[in-house]
Amino acid sequence: MKILITGSAGFIGFHLASLFLKKKHTVIGIDNLCKSYGVKVKKKRLSELRKQKNFKFYKKDLKFINQIKEKKIDYIIHLAAQAGVRLSQDKPELFINDNILNTVKLFEFAKKEGIKNVFYASSSSVYGNSNLYPSTEDININKPISIYGITKGCNEDLAYYYNYVYGINTIGFRFFTVYGPYGRPDMSIGIFFKALLNKEKISLFNNGNNYRDYTYVDDIVGQIYSCVLRTLKIKKYNKVFNIGGEKTIQIKKLLNLIEKISKRKTKVIFSKKNKLDPVKSLADNSQIKKFTNFKKSTSILEGLKKVYKSL
Repeated sequence: MKILITGSAGFIGFHLASLFLKKKHTVIGIDNLCKSYGVKVKKKRLSELRKQKNFKFYKKDLKFINQIKEKKIDYIIHLAAQAGVRLSQDKPELFINDNILNTVKLFEFAKKEGIKNVFYASSSSVYGNSNLYPSTEDININKPISIYGITKGCNEDLAYYYNYVYGINTIGFRFFTVYGPYGRPDMSIGIFFKALLNKEKISLFNNGNNYRDYTYVDDIVGQIYSCVLRTLKIKKYNKVFNIGGEKTIQIKKLLNLIEKISKRKTKVIFSKKNKLDPVKSLADNSQIKKFTNFKKSTSILEGLKKVYKSL
């Protein structure tokens, strides 16, 4: 197969591209290497992908996707986006432009090129203040608490529109706090490991009493790949799935685990709750498990040990 992955130098994009290449498929990557959380790690991921002969890369902003002249693309997997709940509060127009308008450009490209299968990244952030745990896909997502979450909910609406009007098959993935090797340094696990290794202080919002459902990146890309295999046998589909670890951990307990693994300790500064942060996240994965029959789940302890070994 020939797969176009947007955001291929991003965290999930890199791991997904690596899996498709390992399975001997052709991967076309597009990424603008934006500076949202540091270009260094993106270039490191990209250098690994470029070692594979079946990988072709376009350094382009998604608004120029029409400049890609590849033919006979079987699937688009759209992972490119501005990421970060707090950054979206500071730069709402940037998020609206990159996450919504560029997604329109991507679907228009698919329509023009006759590409009938588009997968895309949504987020657990769409659940906002629903306060229902575990979260299931049928929850009404009308209580957003971040611009980032709003843009991801809008992407789901766009997918529905392009499926209904133009017959483009779509699957959206509501990711729950993804982590792993080559991970984003601006996410909690990356921040905690960096602070411990550099003997820096660590701040915990809500006094460390928030709970998160952490999902190891191999489980994420394994599910996406399984969805591709499943949809090879289906002519029409339009779905949205959760992908989470299905277990929740208190943030201060997460930090304790990381301290034990790294055999280091540091000073913790407790802060009040941030309005942008839900107190708890927890996925119900039953729908995607039923669809793909993919059941692998990496424990938080096992995943954290793998992250530490990769540093």
